[in-house]
Amino acid sequence: MKIDLEILEHAPITQRCQAAYWQNPWPPEVIDQPPVPALQIKATTGLGKTRLTIAEVADDPILQSREIHYYAPDNALAAEAAHFARQSGLRAQVIHGRTSLEDSTGYCARYKVADAAAKAGLNVYKTCCKYSGKICPHFETCPYLQQWADPAPAFRVFNHQYVFLPKPKRDGHGLPQAALAIVDESVVTKCSADLSFGVDRLDGPFRDAVEDHLYGRRELSDGLVERGVDALWAWDCAEATEPSDTDEITPETSDKDALKALKDIDINEAIAKAAFFRAIACEIEFARPIYGITVVKDEPVRVNGKTEHQNRVHVHTKRECQILLSVPLLLLDADASQILNKKIFNRPIEHTEICAKQLAETTQVYSTSLSNYTLLASTKQSPSNLSRALKKVEAIVKHEAAAAHRVLVVLPKKIETALRAARKLEIATKDLFWHGAEVVHFGAIRGQDRWRSFNTIVIVGRNEPPGSEIDHILRSLFSDEPSPLKFARNSRFPLELRGYRLRESATAGIESSVHPHPKGQLILAQIRECETTQAIGRLRLVHADKPKRVVILCSVPVDFTIDELRSLDDLAQTSGRKGPIARIREAVERVGILPFGARDLPKAFPDLFPSIWAAKDALRELRRWLEPAATERPRSTPRSAAKRSGAHHTQMNPGESQPPSQTGCGEANTGTPPPAANAPGLKGGEHQIRFLFGITPHFRTAVFRRKGQRGKPSSVLIDMSRHADPRRALTDLLGEEIQKFEFIQPS
Repeated sequence: MKIDLEILEHAPITQRCQAAYWQNPWPPEVIDQPPVPALQIKATTGLGKTRLTIAEVADDPILQSREIHYYAPDNALAAEAAHFARQSGLRAQVIHGRTSLEDSTGYCARYKVADAAAKAGLNVYKTCCKYSGKICPHFETCPYLQQWADPAPAFRVFNHQYVFLPKPKRDGHGLPQAALAIVDESVVTKCSADLSFGVDRLDGPFRDAVEDHLYGRRELSDGLVERGVDALWAWDCAEATEPSDTDEITPETSDKDALKALKDIDINEAIAKAAFFRAIACEIEFARPIYGITVVKDEPVRVNGKTEHQNRVHVHTKRECQILLSVPLLLLDADASQILNKKIFNRPIEHTEICAKQLAETTQVYSTSLSNYTLLASTKQSPSNLSRALKKVEAIVKHEAAAAHRVLVVLPKKIETALRAARKLEIATKDLFWHGAEVVHFGAIRGQDRWRSFNTIVIVGRNEPPGSEIDHILRSLFSDEPSPLKFARNSRFPLELRGYRLRESATAGIESSVHPHPKGQLILAQIRECETTQAIGRLRLVHADKPKRVVILCSVPVDFTIDELRSLDDLAQTSGRKGPIARIREAVERVGILPFGARDLPKAFPDLFPSIWAAKDALRELRRWLEPAATERPRSTPRSAAKRSGAHHTQMNPGESQPPSQTGCGEANTGTPPPAANAPGLKGGEHQIRFLFGITPHFRTAVFRRKGQRGKPSSVLIDMSRHADPRRALTDLLGEEIQKFEFIQPS
């Protein structure tokens, strides 16, 4: 494509970027027709989307004889999909990467050289297979290449990585063009790439601008503009920096010589520098900073086996989707995001959603998010010692395993590693067990169907990556858009009030960590909240005959209906340091009567409320549960009390309110229970009572006067199922004669 540079210089930035884009040596696809729309099906986990889709392909007289490309999250699920396709009568084939297994269809006799060439950034086919008349001695019999040269249509199953990898051709002959591409589950964590190089590898105005930005003198885009850099100059630099393959290693070079030479070859730096210049060309004329580039000061890197600190430039790029835009695309994902998928697959996407009832009785912890830091607090010094929070989790798992036949525990991989080190897990037929419950970590559950017969699941903590990882994906996907973005960087996620979805219309919320930008929150939810709902789906609740038990040991709200909210201490049946709500719960559970007066509580329960002040604090916290969220903000924990309880304080900016402290080690450290929204208050109604106590009791609210009492009458909550004569029961509890007693009619 020939470009008139004189005309281009006066063209708008979008036209300049587009023109230069087509000069890119490896554009993903050049077509004249608009992309074919895609269909995105968001369906409840456990409906059998994979099997139904394959069955539809097998029953279609046209598709069953055409080339179909199916992308699965990992190799195990790829093999499972191919197995079901064969059972449905399709000619199915799994496409493997280069492996060292001689019985694999992806076996490569020179896999060590191929792996080293790929890590060096070289074209593996040209380096190891065939180029310029030089041929690998295994070329004609190579199982890896033979699977790519099959001309007959088939139902071919790929790993998710092949969504972003080109499909090789042997002697120009490759797979037939697909009539349909199917992507099962989300690929959001695999769509980005982080390329980096040292600042000292730049020169001229680019190096000066990067150093100014590194030391806080001015923004990178401003420094480049001041030095006369524009989009055209940056594109020219990108073209001049594009790496070329080395002639030092050919397909006929021996493995020993090739591996020795590859130790000194690395073109990844040139690839990263070219991406750096392209990012500048794309963003320099936007009225905002350059998002696709970040600079890190004194970053530790490994050089020749030693660690040294360098000032590094990082370029955040989106991996280009290699599915042709002319091929119809079907996306199957229970957590599908239309905004993210449009960006990843570069085409318009139609969305449809299928919901199904899931039979479950769900308990969620509100008192702690159970972060990895909390769960691993004591294991860093002594791997054999579990933290207080992890001991409570162990007690819950032990209790659930004793009460149910088959229990699945899903937890972060770091926690699984810590339990292994503490020798708490048993290994049987490659599976891990903890007090009889099977253990698996986040990231290894999607698409798995082998736990459908289990009747209980315990989900420990959450799959939350650092803010910098979310920022990386956000920069990679959306840095080419002119709109401004916000980033979490290396600080904690900010807190925001988010609601639980409680059964029977009761509503409540808690301050939970969120990403500061809406698109960043979409990415975070795909990795964190959706991994929890994916774990719940392993029990295949849509096919259950009766409700199965779901226990979520994390306070982060998820898209799932919750039956009861409880503290970690309450669920673990550990004493801990009881907070005000825990003391109120215990008072109700003892006798089924709860007076709403600061004078009455110490009389009725002197061990739980030793003073009027303790009773006032408890009733104040109770109102925060039951009154609308628009009431006063929770008080911050005093610094002295926080030190005693081990609470961690976050550095706040001026003008910001202090978030409640959380350690995950007991209800006393949570600062405040979840504030309720749209609740009718203390008097009348059953939704807030169910929310508080996790049951459906026969509670009634009454007002009463003691003998000689003046002013407003007192109020009390009574469980009618436990007291046939509530007036007499209240008299016995308070030790005073009740002169007047009457129930409040529910509104």
